[in-house]
Amino acid sequence: MDPDASVQAALSKVADYVWEHYPPHNAAAFLDGADPWLIAHASVHGGRIVTHEVSAPSGRKPKIPDVGDKFGVKTLNIFQLLRELSASFT
Repeated sequence: MDPDASVQAALSKVADYVWEHYPPHNAAAFLDGADPWLIAHASVHGGRIVTHEVSAPSGRKPKIPDVGDKFGVKTLNIFQLLRELSASFT
């Protein structure tokens, strides 16, 4: 999906938040990847993110669940997704 103006604006807010709350080297590494784009898209379009990352609110590295939470983005892990979809492997 190409980011429209609203997603780009959301990305700017995500980046500002990450720069303000995490050490520069950790913020730069996070912002260099796809994670901030996922958060921006999900915040604008009402999506959720499936991730294996675990919340670490007092950590020094930004994590998708923690940054996403600041922007109203819900996260779930693969097992929660499978339960929600009533997946069966029998």
